[in-house]
Amino acid sequence: MNLAIPFKFFAMNLLNPNLVKPHYLQFLHGNFLRLEGEELLSFVTSMRRVLSEIKPSQIERLLQIAWREQLTGAWLAGLKNWTQFTEPIGNLLVPSVTCYAGQGYCFALASFATDESAGYLCRYLDEYLPQIDKFYDQLWAMSALVWIDKIKATDYSLKYLEPNGLWEQFVADKTKYGGWSLENQNQEFARIMEFRDKWFGDV
Repeated sequence: MNLAIPFKFFAMNLLNPNLVKPHYLQFLHGNFLRLEGEELLSFVTSMRRVLSEIKPSQIERLLQIAWREQLTGAWLAGLKNWTQFTEPIGNLLVPSVTCYAGQGYCFALASFATDESAGYLCRYLDEYLPQIDKFYDQLWAMSALVWIDKIKATDYSLKYLEPNGLWEQFVADKTKYGGWSLENQNQEFARIMEFRDKWFGDV
């Protein structure tokens, strides 16, 4: 009998499967913004139930598994405004090991909107904006920082947005790929935060 069963096995079996599978595709790219009618009501109802029952220990487990679980865990931490996860989420964002999960990290850090959470977004941008060949979550991180500046009257994002600064240099060769408009992403990110406040502001 092999007793050296990986932690991932235990983590996945200790978690309610309804935490991740029904929700991660809606979190991905902020897809929930496109929901309407019964689909919207179903998502909001399901999420409110999850948020009323979720425990910090479950978030901890989610953040230690794979990108779907990490994405979901980060969104849940952000919706709960559990700022105790600033460091673990920030330490996952900066190395940028997995795909897609970074979107959730950026949302959570923006939701926390503290100097510490903004600091992790800055560390991420300092690391990856100069690497113009890496298409990661720079757009999400930039919009998260812009949003923090807007609501907290801070100026973290300004150094990246100077004329011919790091942001302009990073996107200069990306217009041919589409989807790299910071203005559009800022608007989308603001809609995400408005959705959060409207449907989950009291959780």
